[in-house]
Amino acid sequence: MKYILFFLIVLITSNASAQINANSIAGIWVDSTTQNRFEIVKIENAFTIKILALSVPLNDKGLPKTDEKNPESNLRSRPILGMNIASGIVFDSKTSTWNGKEIYSPEKGITASCIINLKDVNHLKLVASKYFIKVEKNWKRYEK
Repeated sequence: MKYILFFLIVLITSNASAQINANSIAGIWVDSTTQNRFEIVKIENAFTIKILALSVPLNDKGLPKTDEKNPESNLRSRPILGMNIASGIVFDSKTSTWNGKEIYSPEKGITASCIINLKDVNHLKLVASKYFIKVEKNWKRYEK
């Protein structure tokens, strides 16, 4: 009986981990807090993150939100919707994580490094860190 139970546990865990590969993060994702939608696409050997939809797309004046907190004044008028917020995200097969040198937060106007972990094929955790500050975001794969 012990051997059967052990075999079942190994079979289940190996099946779950086999479903996750370097391309598993590609797709459309929804932030569980803000309900904003993002698209992760692979371009050559790295991934890019683009803002697809905002739960609140307009500012207080009824105009589309812009990158008003950007430290570069010439970029403050660019629209947030459709913005690429990260690029160069690569898969690390040793840790089964995706690492990015930079992810940009238009909400705060800052750039940070990021690590993405897949909890399973439909849930990921994105951790952005700068200096000693870390922010975690949980995203769920978008279902139409």
